[in-house]
Amino acid sequence: MDDRPLELAAAASLALAPLLLAQGLLTQRRVPRLPGAAGPAFGRVEGREPMLRLLALGESTVAGVGAPTHAEALAGQLAQALAAHGGRAVGWRAAGQIGATAARPAPSSPPSRRRRSTWR
Repeated sequence: MDDRPLELAAAASLALAPLLLAQGLLTQRRVPRLPGAAGPAFGRVEGREPMLRLLALGESTVAGVGAPTHAEALAGQLAQALAAHGGRAVGWRAAGQIGATAARPAPSSPPSRRRRSTWR
């Protein structure tokens, strides 16, 4: 088996690495940060009791980037689907941080369990 194509590809990758790194950093600076969803990051979908509780933790998807409101973002839509499927009331809360990753979590902590009034 001829290893020359693999060696050529590796050499080309190594030679282009500084250019690709610079291009990536420049792109990262130029791309705008999109805002998260507006409105309250909690809600309730009516249904029969006992109510299910949904807490969504995550990054941009949970923060609602691309959605006008949190009710139309991931947590609100998942709560709607759970209520429609099971017929139960669903209280939901979204705790998302734009830019958070598994390696670099958000600096803020999840919502306190003491603030139960928003679940009702």
